[in-house]
Amino acid sequence: MARAIPSLAKHYRVIAVDQRGFGWTAAPKRGFDAHTLVEDIVQLMVE
Repeated sequence: MARAIPSLAKHYRVIAVDQRGFGWTAAPKRGFDAHTLVEDIVQLMVE
Protein backbone atom coordinates (compact mmCIF):
# COMPACT_ATOMS: atom_id res chain seq x y z
CA MET A 1 0.00 0.00 0.00
CA ALA A 2 2.81 2.43 0.84
CA ARG A 3 3.99 2.36 -2.76
CA ALA A 4 0.52 3.43 -3.95
CA ILE A 5 0.39 6.53 -1.75
CA PRO A 6 2.40 8.88 -4.02
CA SER A 7 0.25 8.02 -7.05
CA LEU A 8 -2.98 8.43 -5.11
CA ALA A 9 -1.79 11.68 -3.55
CA LYS A 10 -1.58 13.29 -6.98
CA HIS A 11 -5.38 13.18 -7.17
CA TYR A 12 -6.67 12.59 -3.63
CA ARG A 13 -5.98 13.50 -0.03
CA VAL A 14 -4.25 10.45 1.41
CA ILE A 15 -4.14 9.64 5.10
CA ALA A 16 -1.96 6.71 6.12
CA VAL A 17 -2.99 5.59 9.57
CA ASP A 18 -0.36 4.16 11.89
CA GLN A 19 -2.45 2.51 14.59
CA ARG A 20 -1.30 1.88 18.15
CA GLY A 21 1.35 -0.79 18.29
CA PHE A 22 1.53 -1.28 14.52
CA GLY A 23 3.98 0.19 12.06
CA TRP A 24 6.26 2.85 13.51
CA THR A 25 4.47 3.49 16.80
CA ALA A 26 5.57 2.03 20.09
CA ALA A 27 3.25 -0.60 21.51
CA PRO A 28 1.47 0.78 24.57
CA LYS A 29 0.87 -1.47 27.57
CA ARG A 30 -2.91 -1.12 27.06
CA GLY A 31 -5.32 0.50 24.62
CA PHE A 32 -5.66 -2.30 22.10
CA ASP A 33 -9.36 -2.87 22.77
CA ALA A 34 -11.75 -2.28 19.87
CA HIS A 35 -13.35 0.79 21.47
CA THR A 36 -10.01 2.59 21.86
CA LEU A 37 -8.84 1.76 18.33
CA VAL A 38 -12.13 3.00 16.87
CA GLU A 39 -11.95 6.17 18.97
CA ASP A 40 -8.46 6.84 17.60
CA ILE A 41 -9.82 6.74 14.02
CA VAL A 42 -12.84 8.89 14.93
CA GLN A 43 -10.53 11.52 16.44
CA LEU A 44 -8.37 11.43 13.31
CA MET A 45 -11.43 12.18 11.17
CA VAL A 46 -12.54 15.02 13.45
CA GLU A 47 -9.21 16.82 13.29
